[in-house]
Amino acid sequence: MKVAAGTYHTYALLADGTVRAWGSNDYGQLGNGTITASSKPVVVGGLSAVTTVAGGSDFGCALVGGQARCWGNNDYGQLGNGTTTDSLTPVTVSGAGGYQKLDLGAVHACAVNGTTPYCWGYNQQGALGITGVLQSTTPVVGTAFGAVDILIARNLSTAIIRGNVVIRNASGDTSLDSLANGRFLTSISLPMGSITYCATEAAQGAVWCSGANESGQLGNGTTTQSATPVNTGLTGAVFVQSGYSTVCALKSDGSVWCWGSNAGGMVGDGSTTTRTVPTQVKGLNSGVVSLSVGITHACAVKADGTVWCWGSNNSGQLGDGTTFSRGVPTQVLL
Repeated sequence: MKVAAGTYHTYALLADGTVRAWGSNDYGQLGNGTITASSKPVVVGGLSAVTTVAGGSDFGCALVGGQARCWGNNDYGQLGNGTTTDSLTPVTVSGAGGYQKLDLGAVHACAVNGTTPYCWGYNQQGALGITGVLQSTTPVVGTAFGAVDILIARNLSTAIIRGNVVIRNASGDTSLDSLANGRFLTSISLPMGSITYCATEAAQGAVWCSGANESGQLGNGTTTQSATPVNTGLTGAVFVQSGYSTVCALKSDGSVWCWGSNAGGMVGDGSTTTRTVPTQVKGLNSGVVSLSVGITHACAVKADGTVWCWGSNNSGQLGDGTTFSRGVPTQVLL
């Protein structure tokens, strides 16, 4: 079971290899052949034996047998099928495929075949790893990236990790380079909204952040921005991801911690008070195996296969059958 939060929609990859979706659907990002939003999970059409699912701004993609299949908004060719036509159901991305990894930014996508990165969609800030084009409607080899171990596409940029060290930051933002300097990293989070970068350090699972901090998303107890990395004080983290101005981390003990803006209950502590230091999400003190953060909501998967979401719910992105925001995790109606 895996969960993937888009902007105002969410996907869940079930154990049987099918995908469920809920939330906003203006461009067909739920993949069920309609443009009707749903506060309850619906089946993404035509998908089976899925190994990976990911959510972008108003689109989604999945890996099936090494082929990428995408659906939803296609203004910049982010569906990768050679067109800029939206699709209400999954279409196959052009090319030979053979992908083992997949990640989405706001309006671009990247996948990996062996150690070769392929990207398609919007090329702002060099997100595709090439120069000279605004967009590509089919996959191109990101020659600027080199060989790939871990690939992270988030918002309008892409980063590459090899051997737990960031080796390429396509956006050229020095904050990320500074964050990686001299540190072995297990995960990094490119900004979804405010320009805040965070990473987990391999040795002790410490979380470091740099960049914007207007809502305390650096997690160091202040609202002062920092071009150099600051330590949040959290340890034991194995994954970190940021929303618009909220950051959440999953620890090795299965607990989830968030900090930053708490509008709509995004921190998940039952309040709407801004938190400038990591705060444990209520009810998620153990047993969480997967975490994903959208613009203003987050979702987690427990070891028992249940999915829990919290934060803003204006488009039904929490999947609990309502459009009421939740300050603590609510169970998705799978």
